[in-house]
Amino acid sequence: MYCDKMRQCIRFVPFLAIVFANQAVAQESPTLAPDRVIVTGSPIPSTIFDSARPVTVLEQPELQRKLQATLGETLANEPGVTGTQYGAGASRPVIRGLDANRVRVLADGLGVFDVSNTSPDHAVSIEPLGAGRIEIVRGPAALLYGTNAVGGLVNVTSNRIPNAPIGTPLSGAVDFSFGSAGNARSGAALLEGGLRGFNYHLDASYREADDYDIPGFKRSAALRAASPLPDGESEIRGTLPDSGYSTKQIAGGGSYTWSAGYFGVGISAYHTLYGVPGFEEGVKIKLNQRRFDLSGRFDHPLPFLKSIDYKFGYAEYHHQEINDEGVGTLFKNKGYEGRVELRNAKVGGFEGVIGYQIQRGNFAAIGEEAFQQPTRTLNQAIFLFQEYAFKPFRFEVGARVEHQFVRTAGVADLPALDPNSFVDLDALASTPATRRFTTFSAAASLVWSRDDISAALSVSHTARLATGQELFAFGPHLATAQYELGTVNAGPEKSLAVDLTLRKRAGMVTSSVSAFYYRFDNYIDLIDTGLDFVSLTLANGTASRRLVPRANPAVGIPSDATLEDQIRAFRFTGVPAEFRGFEAEAKIHLLGPVKAAGAEPTKARVVAAGESGKAGPASVAEPNQSDLFLDLRVDYTRAGNRATGGALPRIPPLRIGLGLAYTNARASARVDFRRVFRQDRVDLFETPTPAYNDVSASVQYLLVTGPVQWSIFLKGNNLANAEERNHVSFLKDVTPLPGRSVTAGFRATF
Repeated sequence: MYCDKMRQCIRFVPFLAIVFANQAVAQESPTLAPDRVIVTGSPIPSTIFDSARPVTVLEQPELQRKLQATLGETLANEPGVTGTQYGAGASRPVIRGLDANRVRVLADGLGVFDVSNTSPDHAVSIEPLGAGRIEIVRGPAALLYGTNAVGGLVNVTSNRIPNAPIGTPLSGAVDFSFGSAGNARSGAALLEGGLRGFNYHLDASYREADDYDIPGFKRSAALRAASPLPDGESEIRGTLPDSGYSTKQIAGGGSYTWSAGYFGVGISAYHTLYGVPGFEEGVKIKLNQRRFDLSGRFDHPLPFLKSIDYKFGYAEYHHQEINDEGVGTLFKNKGYEGRVELRNAKVGGFEGVIGYQIQRGNFAAIGEEAFQQPTRTLNQAIFLFQEYAFKPFRFEVGARVEHQFVRTAGVADLPALDPNSFVDLDALASTPATRRFTTFSAAASLVWSRDDISAALSVSHTARLATGQELFAFGPHLATAQYELGTVNAGPEKSLAVDLTLRKRAGMVTSSVSAFYYRFDNYIDLIDTGLDFVSLTLANGTASRRLVPRANPAVGIPSDATLEDQIRAFRFTGVPAEFRGFEAEAKIHLLGPVKAAGAEPTKARVVAAGESGKAGPASVAEPNQSDLFLDLRVDYTRAGNRATGGALPRIPPLRIGLGLAYTNARASARVDFRRVFRQDRVDLFETPTPAYNDVSASVQYLLVTGPVQWSIFLKGNNLANAEERNHVSFLKDVTPLPGRSVTAGFRATF
């Protein structure tokens, strides 16, 4: 356990005592859901209880209660997960302090083809309203999904391509909600069915909100004290400008299933227009994406193969960054991803998959914020994952060889940077550049389980490939107020990760505790160069762009020049780094332990990757008619530069949560208190973020009228109307989270 202050550590002692205090053997309540089948963390279907890595699964009705406008905010309160939170329209998941190119976001098992990993103001092109299920894998998942999943991944599934027969010709759902935060309103509809092996799926959603209310000032107290506004200007308070959004999505798919597999196709369109709050008002992003997918499976094609699974996705993406003068920058990305997995039968006790994955992307940024020249990336990989079970143990081992080709249309020949001299950027030659990488990654895990307790130890070595942005960036990135410079000769980012997880699924107390340690060599981070980028107008009227010493800008700025713009210059540089921390959650069942459900396999059909509608694993929990429990959660991450001992930027602070919940067959209600501690372990030019307390509550009721099942809910967020600022966000000092809000809605299924 790692804490900056001993008094914070002491607070965890009673919590951890409760986690492991009760060892009674009984069946787990579904509130911790350890027997939920997971499909993302392993190619061999398993449950959360048996998983080698920490996994969180969100399904209805829990997903309905936690749903927010963006994927990042929907998941922001899960253990070990936060969001980048760039206003209400853009937020990408951050896992254990790792984000962007270290956390992969998937849609039905394939990449999302957007540019949300290049900048925090770029939205993830997934509408959470269309999600049927969300799985979060904390910890390295690089073997199966790519080295950019070194920190974890999020997989949003939708059933748009049904992989098992749908037993009724027509079924569906309708959602509607209204929230007081920005008068938010949303609606969604879903229809699907099947007949004689043919299946279809249609869904559409709409979400809209105005600028949301905030408890106090837009700018933080620290920023107001450090940079007072000029005389005559007043601080913005009460409402956050440019925080509104409008999002639409429509999708459909179909499949044909037979006794030995399935084949299907899907198509979707996503559009959003959202404001970008920050230092400049009136900025909006208009985003459009069209996507085509196909997937299929052959069961038992050969005696030594259990199945062959294949997926392919293609998308065209573009977004415009719009200001008062029109379109400032256009971002485009066009690409595809395909993967094939061959699942072998047991050979010498081992079973698993061998697979091939290919990804290609064409990225371009055009305009005033074109911080990267057009770039083409081709990534190919082969991977192997095998499992050997010898009760009560299960051993997993895997490896991945990945090759990447990255080419840019032009990159400046940047000299070695000296913080005491200036660089004339206009005098640099620009030439095409190509980089090729081949890396090897490997992992091994050991899982022990007996009765209702399990333990998992995982060790991973990952070599993450540098992205086009990290290699070839060369321009102003206004969203982060930085001038970004790539490092053309940057090597792979290598890391060693150790993850230990303990789970207890029965008795008066059910719990899960995970501890992790990541050691990075060549951790690619944006490091301050000591230089500032300046845009000048020289005495002869010509424009000039330069990097000048921040400590002595006169070295590079002539006395008769006019300064037009000035921002700090940062360069992607490899540094030694480490991340360590833990997540823990426990439920104390106040009405007594849940009765055992027995060890018979569940009769419910659970379709997982590589399976053809077969029954799920044994010992699936049966819910109590009533359950009253305390819900305790805590997570903490500490990250630093091993060479300097300093902190890394935008690392989430310690968080502790306490909830009281009641559930029965028809209703549920809960009240939650969350303490987010002050983050004062900060990087250079980063300011501390004050602590805050968050109070929320929700109620849900299930009503059946004929063939329709109604789930009606009411929830309140930030009920104390506290000023909340997210330390992970680049905009924390100018973009507080919403104030008190209430949301009501329903979901009707038939």
